[in-house]
Amino acid sequence: MTNKPSRICYSSPRDKRSGERSSLKTNHLSIPLVAADVRRLMQCWAKKIRASSRRLLRFRGSWRLTSFRRYLSPALSFVFTEERESLRLGRAGLNRREMLTCTAVAIPAVAAAFAADTDVNGRPWRVIDTNISLFQWPFRRLPLDTTSEMVKQLRLLQIDQAWAGSYEGLLHRDITAVNQRLADECNSVAGNLLLPIGAINLTMPDWEEDLYRCHEVHRMPGIRVYPNYHGYALDNARFKRLIELAAKRGMFVQLAVTLEDIRTQHPLARVDDVDLTPLPDLMREIPNARVQLLNYRPSGAIFERLAKTAGIFFDISRVEATDGVRKLIRTVPSGRVVFGTHAPFLIYQAALIRAYESDLSDVESRVLFETNAVNLLMKPTNR
Repeated sequence: MTNKPSRICYSSPRDKRSGERSSLKTNHLSIPLVAADVRRLMQCWAKKIRASSRRLLRFRGSWRLTSFRRYLSPALSFVFTEERESLRLGRAGLNRREMLTCTAVAIPAVAAAFAADTDVNGRPWRVIDTNISLFQWPFRRLPLDTTSEMVKQLRLLQIDQAWAGSYEGLLHRDITAVNQRLADECNSVAGNLLLPIGAINLTMPDWEEDLYRCHEVHRMPGIRVYPNYHGYALDNARFKRLIELAAKRGMFVQLAVTLEDIRTQHPLARVDDVDLTPLPDLMREIPNARVQLLNYRPSGAIFERLAKTAGIFFDISRVEATDGVRKLIRTVPSGRVVFGTHAPFLIYQAALIRAYESDLSDVESRVLFETNAVNLLMKPTNR
């Protein structure tokens, strides 16, 4: 059998004009096959988006599927255009951001259908995001890292309330000023959309005064700590003291397990994930303590211990797999899974898509997006 002839490739326009042959040769079928594979891949992806949207609209009690298709199709129209057939290797290839942009266009329609539903008593559902941050990430600019942009996104997606910490709390030493700016920024937004969650740095000598001001002056329901960035472990005596004082005041503690993957961190600012091993034993010693783990990826034996420990809540910002949220909700007892996005560091729509792809029941959806967050806000009774 003879080999099929190879088509001549030119390494540059200059070579093409001069007719010089490039040393790089490729089979004449290679480029059409790559373009066809990309087209099939995108068609499959579009089908998954439509199927996911159909499930969402069905379990939300809305059958406006036809109008939603009309909204979604233009966003995905590039998948079926002939221009994509002319893709060349190394030029204008499809990337993840381009695909996510199409999904982002469709999500507002999905969120609108979600927000329009009611419970059995006719009361509209609420969506509470327990994990966002305001101000700028210290190491680079992020989308939505201004309050106006974040508020615009929240209202576009019809989020009813977002619990906001401050990126300034990571490296600033004057935590009192950090919390004051956070409270002023949240209070400047109408409608109680932003709920401030103050930062506490246990390595500072006046951290108990900061806790007092968060509760008594700013009326914050909870605080947020960053043990890995502030340089202490959870077996530190000051951390136990913080949990005790917060429990006495009826405040919850949000513990940021991680903020950025270590592979993308600045080489001079490497920060490992927080070691959660001491936390279950500590929680058993303090009645009515409530700790929410932010950006935690459930896995391993330590997760089994955390799930069995009363008072520990989980968000879904780093839960993986299309059914990961459903598995987490059904693994952790007593309704301790809440909706959290880790925005603006992570793409806001990603958490919504992750929840919708898990094909939750009406009860599970209501519990995830509203009920558990409301319970976390409430002062607990003795357990």
